[in-house]
Amino acid sequence: MASTATWIANTTGKAAAAALDGTEIVRLGQVGASVKLALSTLKTFFSASPTLVTPVIGAATGTSLATTAALTAFSGTAIPAGGTAGSGIKISSVANFGIFFGSGAPTLAAAQGSLYLRSDGSTVATRLYVNTDGGTTWTAFSSVG
Repeated sequence: MASTATWIANTTGKAAAAALDGTEIVRLGQVGASVKLALSTLKTFFSASPTLVTPVIGAATGTSLATTAALTAFSGTAIPAGGTAGSGIKISSVANFGIFFGSGAPTLAAAQGSLYLRSDGSTVATRLYVNTDGGTTWTAFSSVG
């Protein structure tokens, strides 16, 4: 059986400690969740020639995401003609409410108030659209210059 390192956050989320088989080995700053790492993974982090390790994170419920670096979404998805329902940054529990993307005029169904970014828009009236009916009706947003 592999040894594990356990990262434990206190209830305020302001401090954390790492323990290896019950012995504290390092303290960390603010965190928001508990994480378990196999001993071999922990050794990889401190190796002279570390191997990239992609952690598996379960579904987040009632949490937030903060980053000080670029956030990339749908990096393996080509820009679809007319957009694709469900492929965008969805906000709230309302189905398909959010920011979508595509080339050409939008044809996808989305919630009223959703935004569509057009990759090939070339005029002040073809770059951004807003859904006006909760279906497939989109109105171009006219920008300045």
